[in-house]
Amino acid sequence: RACPTPRPPVPAGPMRVAALVLDGMHRLWSVGPEASIESFTAALPHAAGHPVLEAIVHLRIAYASDDELAAVERHADAAVTLLDGRAGAEDLLASALLLRSEARFLAGVSYDGGSVERGRALLRAEPRPLDPLISFDGRAVARERSWLLRALTDELVAARDELDALRRDDAELGRDRSAPIVHADLAELCCWLGDASAARAHAEEAQEIVRQTGGTPYAAAASLLASALVAEHEGDLRLAQSTGQEALERAERLGPSPLTDRTHALLGRVALQAGRPSAAAEEFAVVDARLRSAGLRHPLVYRFRGDHLEALVLAGHLDEARADLSRFEDAAARYPTPWSTAVAARSRALIGAAVGDVGEAVRELEAALEHDGLALPVERGRTELLLGRLRRRQRQKRWAAQVLE
Repeated sequence: RACPTPRPPVPAGPMRVAALVLDGMHRLWSVGPEASIESFTAALPHAAGHPVLEAIVHLRIAYASDDELAAVERHADAAVTLLDGRAGAEDLLASALLLRSEARFLAGVSYDGGSVERGRALLRAEPRPLDPLISFDGRAVARERSWLLRALTDELVAARDELDALRRDDAELGRDRSAPIVHADLAELCCWLGDASAARAHAEEAQEIVRQTGGTPYAAAASLLASALVAEHEGDLRLAQSTGQEALERAERLGPSPLTDRTHALLGRVALQAGRPSAAAEEFAVVDARLRSAGLRHPLVYRFRGDHLEALVLAGHLDEARADLSRFEDAAARYPTPWSTAVAARSRALIGAAVGDVGEAVRELEAALEHDGLALPVERGRTELLLGRLRRRQRQKRWAAQVLE
């Protein structure tokens, strides 16, 4: 029999890296981030001497570290150093720049607009084929971080459009694993933008894909959270509570993560709307403690700060509410956005109204509405609702009726 032409041997280092990275990827989606990081970290010494491979492992660790911001920034920065100026690594460099920028922004350090724009510019270059040995889709990760940064800076319509473009491209490439997660994120963005029908369609599609493919434990939990978010948005608090609780139980099996934080925040909002401010404050406190331990200081993370402040005020914890508002305003001052400005004003008005200073509370709300550039109709509606109630307390019935209508 004729022997096939032998292939050149692959160095032992890269082969060992490939095995450990594959193990880490499996652990990430089935067990949780902590277990995956163990495998990725074990791969680093074997990648020494192979700069691109080493950078890919650093990117894997940064991506799996999620909101452990010090680790995200450290490993993304190491990847930038290894990749900067290296031809053929544009997609990887874009993902490293955007991961590092997001970590610094969430930590309340700064918004590195230069690195963000540089990363987005690199994405405009022609995509290069993935390394068959250690596949890391730097382009997909960079595009994901790009829309997340837009959402964090209140560019919500642009964020939705970027994410929807990513969804369409993934569908063309047959990427089933990410599909339910992308649909779940789109459902949440559409809720924020006040598009209930689109939100419901994305949540249902996420659930359907999980049913058809089995999905990963993470995808199953994310699709349940999306359905709970839509139920909350539409006012079905009982369904939001039961579905959110199921999502939380599934998410907790994967360990602490943004998914568990977002679900606690949802359950807090449901309790607040159901007239249980003390229970709501407890849910929000869980998220607050987790974010503090992870170093996430920017007030836009999960957009729950205004709800937390309202729960504290309604529960009668005014001193705690004042302290929380002070921290909120200090963090927002480094990079103010329409959302943080509006929520800070509404929070000051809530505290003012609680201590009887209704006139000042009304002035805060009127100023907030006058300068409102926020594409979140429900948030604006909540501000108008509070303003109408306070005007009614002032016996300004005509003005109250106008704003309430």
